[in-house]
Amino acid sequence: MADNGVVTAGGRLTDWVSLGVLASFVPRDAVDDAVAVAGKQAKRSDGKLPPHVMVYFVMALALFADDDYEEVAARLTETLTAWGCWDDSWSVPGSGGITQARQRLGYEPMKELFAEVAVPVAEELTAGAFLGPWRLMAIDGFEWDAPDTPENAAALGFAGTAADDPGRPAFPKVRVVTAREALLEAARGGQDPGEDQARYVRVVEYEVPDRDGDGKGEVIALVTTITEMTAAPAPLLAEAYHQRWEHETGNAQLKTSLRGPGRVLRSKSPDMVRQEIYGYLLTHYALSALICRAATEAGIDPDRVKFKRTVRIVRRRAADPAAFPP
Repeated sequence: MADNGVVTAGGRLTDWVSLGVLASFVPRDAVDDAVAVAGKQAKRSDGKLPPHVMVYFVMALALFADDDYEEVAARLTETLTAWGCWDDSWSVPGSGGITQARQRLGYEPMKELFAEVAVPVAEELTAGAFLGPWRLMAIDGFEWDAPDTPENAAALGFAGTAADDPGRPAFPKVRVVTAREALLEAARGGQDPGEDQARYVRVVEYEVPDRDGDGKGEVIALVTTITEMTAAPAPLLAEAYHQRWEHETGNAQLKTSLRGPGRVLRSKSPDMVRQEIYGYLLTHYALSALICRAATEAGIDPDRVKFKRTVRIVRRRAADPAAFPP
């Protein structure tokens, strides 16, 4: 890592570290397509905050969680001008105008956009991304606190309690879970085995001596559909299984490095909560894709690139459109 780049590789530095990262991996044409599919196109040609601007604005809210609406919009203005997304005759609206623009956009374009662009970015040459011919994937989830408004309380609920329970938590909970259907479809290679079809599995039993308590007497049983013992020896499968904890690392990046520890989401209504979360997911994807590409080019494991420091670099260079790749 270096202050003016992300990964050092043989003296070369990748410089995709401004807000251009957002448009590099979430391109304008994909944004426009998602807006059109969701039926959220601008109804006025002279609108100051058209849908494509608001998509990048919602992503920037995730990048600058400590800033208010006006400050985030001010940070974006110069970069959006360089991208051709901002007219010099426009002025930055106040928080009320931005709130209305977020409500007009809704969450559907963000959801559609994430489904379109958030594809696996690791290549075969990316260290730690594959187990033989198989791409390593994981299923996990986490929870976030949302503002305690009547709308959020009714739609989201509270962890383990009713909204009128005097002992309920302070904030409604929203749960984010990896899309199981997409992962299972990828694992099947597009084929559904059906409920009435049996399948061979392989069981690998092993111990981890350096676990808490030295792992004495604890046997871990790993059940897998990978039956090719030559292609995937038992020790290799056991090692790959424990890499699932990297998913926890990714969750921590979202909850701590981007949002900030203990921070409550901004949005006062369920639809805006969904929109805000997709903004976080898209921004995290763009930053992770940058890290993965840079690490692959450098021939190192993406785990070696510090996500938090990458975020700091992008935030410092927010108004530097020169770093946007052509």
